[in-house]
Amino acid sequence: MNTYRKLATISGSDDRGLIPRSLVDIFAQIADKNLQVNVYCSFIQIYNERLFDLFNSNIKKQANLQIREDKWQGIYVEGLQEYLVVSEWDCLNMLRKGEKNRVTRSTHMNMRSSRSHSIFQIVVETTKVDQYGMIRRSKFSLGDLAGSEKIN
Repeated sequence: MNTYRKLATISGSDDRGLIPRSLVDIFAQIADKNLQVNVYCSFIQIYNERLFDLFNSNIKKQANLQIREDKWQGIYVEGLQEYLVVSEWDCLNMLRKGEKNRVTRSTHMNMRSSRSHSIFQIVVETTKVDQYGMIRRSKFSLGDLAGSEKIN
């Protein structure tokens, strides 16, 4: 059993959410197959039909990010920062940092309920060009929808 699977077992992965479980699996696959890749993460908030970079702590002064499409990049968010990470723990720390910047408020059901949708993205990219001159890149987009607690 590799290190990531041991950590998942020890840390009680049954209680963990989708994003932490996905991170365990992604980094386990990288370690198991001894892949030479770079892993990046980014975190987007969608609030009042506007996009914000949750890794930017100055959300109130942040310009509205724009969704773009490019022939080579595909669909992307212009101006969104991607951070290089080397482990599941790096990703979780970035996730915690971003969660602090997320718009929340108190409701009758929860003391702290999210008022925005968010997307945590993990990009895995090969470090070497393949025989076709390509760098392979995969993007995982994991969403968390805003709380919609209503008593009635």
